[in-house]
Amino acid sequence: MEAATLPLNGLTAAQALDGLGLGDGQTLLVTGAAGAVGGFAVQLAVARGLRVVAVAGGAPPPLRGIRVFNHWIRADGAHLSRLAALAEAGALTLRVAGALPLDQVAAAHHRLATTPLRGRLVLTP
Repeated sequence: MEAATLPLNGLTAAQALDGLGLGDGQTLLVTGAAGAVGGFAVQLAVARGLRVVAVAGGAPPPLRGIRVFNHWIRADGAHLSRLAALAEAGALTLRVAGALPLDQVAAAHHRLATTPLRGRLVLTP
């Protein structure tokens, strides 16, 4: 079940980091670090030797010198395999806030809209 949280969120974080082209010792600010993509971004950035500043609350005050870009995820089986290996080795934490059967999708949407979650909700058949 935990593996279901990896493809979209893990690949988004990994591909965004690839797009930045940061080198060892550089600093990365991750806003939304408590979220699914942000949590993966923090862990993957640290593993790449980056200095990470993480913001998990409301929006960070405006800072100078911050580069912002949009990133569109693309399918990448090889990269997903590397992420899965990191997760299997315990180097990447997969967080599940709960699981609900597919016929309770409305309840899952309600929970997402009304409850702060640390982790993903997984719908099961």
